[in-house]
Amino acid sequence: MKKPNIKISFCYSFYILIISFYLISSKKPVIGMYGLVEPISDYSKYTKEAIDGGFVRWMEASGAEVVVIHIWYNHEQIISLLNQINGVLFSAGPRRPLKYDEPWESNAKFIFDYAKNNGIPIWGTCLGMQMITAFMAEDNNLLEKYNNLGLENVLLSDSAKESKILSLFKEKDYHNLNYSYTSFHIHKHGISPSSFFSNKNLRENYDVIGYGYDNDGKKFINIIESKKGLKHKIFGTQFHPEKNPFERANWFKFQNPMDALRRSQFLVLKFIEEARNNGNKFINDFEKSKYTFINTYEKPKVGTYNKNINYYYFEINDF
Repeated sequence: MKKPNIKISFCYSFYILIISFYLISSKKPVIGMYGLVEPISDYSKYTKEAIDGGFVRWMEASGAEVVVIHIWYNHEQIISLLNQINGVLFSAGPRRPLKYDEPWESNAKFIFDYAKNNGIPIWGTCLGMQMITAFMAEDNNLLEKYNNLGLENVLLSDSAKESKILSLFKEKDYHNLNYSYTSFHIHKHGISPSSFFSNKNLRENYDVIGYGYDNDGKKFINIIESKKGLKHKIFGTQFHPEKNPFERANWFKFQNPMDALRRSQFLVLKFIEEARNNGNKFINDFEKSKYTFINTYEKPKVGTYNKNINYYYFEINDF
């Protein structure tokens, strides 16, 4: 009987191992982005849904696919989709989350709670960060008024260099985030340190990674993440890291653009890394094609909320 070629068997096994590792590490995660209501003036009588195109491009440029968690989904539809995706994104927008009895906000709270309790990574920016803070605090009166518009620095906390969200940063990235005015802020509400640390739920669930000051010198929470050892994986920034690579307004000019681009990419790549580690998946490609943003691109109408922000609009009657 011919003896097996151990060398060939070993090489074949090693080859399979490498391919398996590549397939796992190259998995394209799917991020669910919760829509905004249009018109923004009356959230009780919306006729269509808005999706901020900058966030879509930010996620896609980092290797993820984007699906829309439509604002008119019921809880059963939301759960079905959340069980198939790898992360949730609450984007910026012109809205203050205050009334949980309104459909848009109650659905956002339901999405947050389900994702949090099932270990699905969550990212929130600006309005999105205000939402994930208020939702965790179980306090819809937590937010305070701020006056912030422009390029500012982010003051890092003592725990910044041990944080997960900044773990791809080099020493110069920490320095530039701390001292260069390259992080875009535009918000009328936020969370003060005193409000944050007086809330037991926030103290026990989030670490504060960075702070900021608005145009009137009022301090606010700027970066948060889940505390180590907890099941949930939640990240938030009050400033807009997606603006640096994708903002096209003439008045948006920043110092050290390459450094700002690096930091923007490092932040989203860390979130996408967490999403890659999530085990959720669609049953098959056909099922996924019903949701992915690129395959529903013919349905949304491209428009603008203002001259600087590109939105995609979904008409409710199209579904």
